Amino acid sequence: MAQLNAGIPAQEIVQTLANIRSDKPNPHYYAHRTVDIAAAVQWLRKGVDYESLIESLKSRNSALSTDRAAEIATTAFGFVQRVRSLHSKEN
Repeated sequence: MAQLNAGIPAQEIVQTLANIRSDKPNPHYYAHRTVDIAAAVQWLRKGVDYESLIESLKSRNSALSTDRAAEIATTAFGFVQRVRSLHSKEN
């Protein structure tokens, strides 16, 4: 997420991750998924609603189906919820 926040283009991040994780069976798939989830987390933290998040993911990555974008959105939503829960327990 830090790289996305720093303005590094998503495709550049994907390529870097794929190169680092060449041990994966399909490194580009995992790299795209990682960057898609990171982008979704950022959008959720900015207050984007679930349906808009799905549409944003699909427009950002034209290879995503609605079902796949919904799965990524659900994963990101769960991550954001867990982090919020942990922070609320700390305070």
